[in-house]
Amino acid sequence: GDGTFINSCQLQSVYQPGPEDLNSGSVILKFTAFAFAGCADSTDFMILNFTPVPLVNAGENQIVCETNSIISLSGTAASYTFLKWETTGFGVINNPFSLNTTYELSPLDIQAGNVIFTLTAQNDFCEPETDQVEILIIPKATVFAGSDASVCEGIPFSILDASAENFQQLEWITFGDGFFTEPGQVTTTYYPGNGDIQNGEVQLCLNATASPPCPDVSDCLTLTILPNALVFAGEDQTICETEYAILNATADNYNDLIWKTDGDGVFDQPGNLNTNYLPGVLDKINGVVMISAIATSFYGCAPDTSSLTLIIEKSPVAYGGPDVTVCESSDVYLNGNVHHCSSLVWSSSGDGIFSDSAIIDPVYY
Repeated sequence: GDGTFINSCQLQSVYQPGPEDLNSGSVILKFTAFAFAGCADSTDFMILNFTPVPLVNAGENQIVCETNSIISLSGTAASYTFLKWETTGFGVINNPFSLNTTYELSPLDIQAGNVIFTLTAQNDFCEPETDQVEILIIPKATVFAGSDASVCEGIPFSILDASAENFQQLEWITFGDGFFTEPGQVTTTYYPGNGDIQNGEVQLCLNATASPPCPDVSDCLTLTILPNALVFAGEDQTICETEYAILNATADNYNDLIWKTDGDGVFDQPGNLNTNYLPGVLDKINGVVMISAIATSFYGCAPDTSSLTLIIEKSPVAYGGPDVTVCESSDVYLNGNVHHCSSLVWSSSGDGIFSDSAIIDPVYY
């Protein structure tokens, strides 16, 4: 071979193998004892076999999500007669004596955030060789959008019970036409749009971007939008002081309705959509009164009020003047008096004629 001896002339020596010795896997050593004069030398041989040092590789470090409860371990090894996987974790190595095996994560591993595995290989002659691989465990993202809720029409909805953990980024989205004040924060406020109000509900979702390799997660809530009461008292009216007002209101999404007046009249059915209003003395004196219909919501939302103006015209008063007696050949000069009227007309039970029957002081022929 190509190795060298240390103290080759002594009974006890050390042989240092050369590269060719190691490549060939063995070498023959020759030991010679030189005799005294007259005797023959003595020689003996021995075969020295070389066993390679074990080679072991536990594989590349890994990053996994905690949702990946089974971890694959793939090592490589050579020149070994025995190998074994060991771990600092609290889970189970399903076959610790196989190069390729699996490991079941435990809750304590997830809490610790990492697990280290050691792969040991050995043979009958050499010292054991080891290699390590680290598994980094990323906690999964969690998100809760909050409980389903309801809000009255026209009122913004504050999301206070949402939560999120182990995320890189958050985003609130709506499947309606409203908007969020802080769409990137856990706590935010949503302003429903007109489409949301018309539909009566909208779905709001909180999306969380997880740290790789964990999957992104999302959770949604349903926001029910309760309608406010709507009422229309009707158009403004004008009546004579001797009459009553016929009121016909319309209303939606209401539980109760009540008629109110700022005057001193009375309603015959103040809790009905359709009612009559009899003006009071002060109403007739003032000549105008405001009448309102107030509707309360089924759901405790804001009530609605609608008002109309009722104009009360005074009854016309006509005075034709005192009775008179005239000569049959004379004309009669009339001078009457009227109040609270828009027009007037003179008429006769006889067959005479008026110079102008539509004025206050005509002549009767």
